[in-house]
Amino acid sequence: MMYVIAGFAIWALGWLLNVYLANGKLSDHWTMNIGIPFIFGLTILLVWECFVIGFEVNPVFLPRPSDIIVRMANEVPRLWADFFQTIIKGALTGYIIGGLAAFGIVSYLLAALWRLCPSLGSHRFSSNGSAVIGNPKRLLSL
Repeated sequence: MMYVIAGFAIWALGWLLNVYLANGKLSDHWTMNIGIPFIFGLTILLVWECFVIGFEVNPVFLPRPSDIIVRMANEVPRLWADFFQTIIKGALTGYIIGGLAAFGIVSYLLAALWRLCPSLGSHRFSSNGSAVIGNPKRLLSL
């Protein structure tokens, strides 16, 4: 029960500290733009830790943040391999191939359109927004 009370106390102190810093003289300083969210995140983690211990939550349902950090530190090689496979090999490669393919298709379509309709270089727009292809003097005869 002491951990639950400590969790509520940490939550209140973190909240008051953030309110004080956000309304202080240096609230527009770049350090506050980093410090206030950092204090908020640290408060959330500490409250989570205290509540999980205080309420004796089964780690299968909700592990403590400290257990998660330890597990992530032990699994760095596997996490790096998964990141490399998913992001670098999969997503980034697909993004580059897709972008190049889109650029190639649009270039081909524009070149074909240019060959088929050479008068597109001298188009004007009429008053209703539709393009008039060809001689711009034709606008006067409409």
